[in-house]
Amino acid sequence: LYIKAARTMGSTGWDLFRRVIFPASIPYAVTGARLAWAFAWRALMAGELLSTGPGLGYTLRYASDFGNMALVIGVMIIIGVIGTIVDQIIFQRIEKSVLQRWGLES
Repeated sequence: LYIKAARTMGSTGWDLFRRVIFPASIPYAVTGARLAWAFAWRALMAGELLSTGPGLGYTLRYASDFGNMALVIGVMIIIGVIGTIVDQIIFQRIEKSVLQRWGLES
């Protein structure tokens, strides 16, 4: 709809991209980055579960193997807190500011 309206007003080529297509794609790119972060965080934790080096995943597996449930729960809480902080504080703020900037927030 916006592309048709811009073309009706004489916008073509680079001007159409710069003024209509690119701004319309920004909210989707931010949402994609937020989802990519979530999947990357899960993949990182899965990879660390298989590793032999230091990290939260290895610590979780080590504690689980030796029955240290207090450490297992502690590591699970740390993993959840880090994921929530990055999602809520960083990505949600970016997404909200982009939506407000382009007038897409209800």
